[in-house]
Amino acid sequence: MTVPPSQGKVILFGEHAVVFGRPAVGLGLPGAMVVERLRPLADHVKLCLPAWNFDGCCCHPGLLGKVLHRLFELLPGRRLGMELSVHSRIPPGAGLGSSAALAVLLVRALARVRGLELDLAEQRRLAHVLEEIFHGRPSGLDDTLACFGGVCLFRRREWSKPLPALPVPARRLSAQALGLECRLPEMVVGYTGREHQTRHMVELVRRRRQRQPQETEVLFAEMERCLWWGLDSLCAGRWAELGLALNSNQQLLELLGVSSPEIASLVQLARRHGALGAKLTGAGGGGAVVALAPGNQREVARAWSRAGHRTWYLDGADDWRMAV
Repeated sequence: MTVPPSQGKVILFGEHAVVFGRPAVGLGLPGAMVVERLRPLADHVKLCLPAWNFDGCCCHPGLLGKVLHRLFELLPGRRLGMELSVHSRIPPGAGLGSSAALAVLLVRALARVRGLELDLAEQRRLAHVLEEIFHGRPSGLDDTLACFGGVCLFRRREWSKPLPALPVPARRLSAQALGLECRLPEMVVGYTGREHQTRHMVELVRRRRQRQPQETEVLFAEMERCLWWGLDSLCAGRWAELGLALNSNQQLLELLGVSSPEIASLVQLARRHGALGAKLTGAGGGGAVVALAPGNQREVARAWSRAGHRTWYLDGADDWRMAV
């Protein structure tokens, strides 16, 4: 049984603000998770996922056990289960959408076993239910990118009609997501080596917003300004301006309190080795950094690798690979 791979993600603009209704821009990482082996089972779901050090079923007492149990009950059709082995190209807790990629892949695999034909929108809806177990109240951006990929402009609430004026053609992926047709520059993604818990980081920002609502909303408004500035620069191919927008967004995330010493170290290394801009991607507190490095991609990757960080080249929305 073949199952289409799911995608990881990199957020360029809007993390955290997107949870509270602001827009975000992200892009998919194709083939982030792949089913290596799949067979039907009579009455439960069993998963082997070495990247997460997990080999168990829906009776497992941890979070993944809850996800597998919910999956079995969630999908319609015959009450068949499955045993599957999954290979992941992205580490957990890195801000690269591993839980959403897994959720989408699980939905696709069990749908295949049960003989269901689900369109991408329905796959995303079901995966979002599983993402709620992982993260509480996720925005929906990660599971949208895990399903659809490409470059996506996302907002938690539905985009009104007419759609906002955009500098490139857009297609509606869902009520909340617009797929954008734009060329991406050379980028590099580096992993700090420190896992984060998205649920914890989102809750940290939520508590900050409760304590300091005006100050937090000012930061969110500035993040949205960076997004529209950066999106316009991205679509026009103005890489220097895009780098400035990324750097400005990183400063705002630092003020929000979601950066870390490990993130700051990768950001500074990237800028010293020719990156036009660099920022954390995802929830922060660890995880990953994305650097804009047209013409200096290899120099940034080497600097990060020498410092002991896992590093990936990102060459457009359809090509990413581990830096050697």
